[in-house]
Amino acid sequence: MNIDKILKEIADKNNVSVEEVRNDIQEALDCGWNSKDEKVQGHWRKIPTNYEKPTLEEVILYIS
Repeated sequence: MNIDKILKEIADKNNVSVEEVRNDIQEALDCGWNSKDEKVQGHWRKIPTNYEKPTLEEVILYIS
């Protein structure tokens, strides 16, 4: 799966930049990451990552 290609397709369909698509997705991910709901946090812990929190790419690969 080529995430950059997918993000470009989304950007093109919505007449926005890839950066704007990335920023919007990251904003939504940050909102979820900062949730105090233990059930939500449990889902985040299932996503494999080498970082403090999963990257946008890791989340997309995990849910795809």
